[in-house]
Amino acid sequence: MKPKHRKKIIQLIDKIQEQNLLKLYISNNSKETEQICENNRNYLYVEFINTYPIISYLFNTDKPLVIGRNSDKCNIVINNNMVSRCQCEIYVSGNQVILRDLGGNNSVFYKTALRKKQLEKNSSILIFNTDILLIGKIKIRIFLVNRNADLLN
Repeated sequence: MKPKHRKKIIQLIDKIQEQNLLKLYISNNSKETEQICENNRNYLYVEFINTYPIISYLFNTDKPLVIGRNSDKCNIVINNNMVSRCQCEIYVSGNQVILRDLGGNNSVFYKTALRKKQLEKNSSILIFNTDILLIGKIKIRIFLVNRNADLLN
């Protein structure tokens, strides 16, 4: 992780703990925040890497993170017909990040260091900080970090 990312994540975690937030939305053009619940020691740092400006989210790890088109049921909403209403969920077990397909009509792809694969319907896999998820046309990178922005997976 680059030092500027590490510094940004530490500042975001401080802000979340200060304001008792569960999720903080970050963008160069926006300073929106959503107040939802409590804090935890580990966080999921989610980055949309093919958007301009790059959009980042920081989530508490106590609940699964759901990605899809449905704004009522999903934590991250992607408005695109290539994305199912509830496409996939990401959750943390120990220091492992797990991606699970929720069985929609559209596929989730993930790129490892070696190859690109399609996640089978209703299946789960471990993901690492070098993996890139492809949901619709959006590329997403996910890091599990602790309070000091140290990578945990």
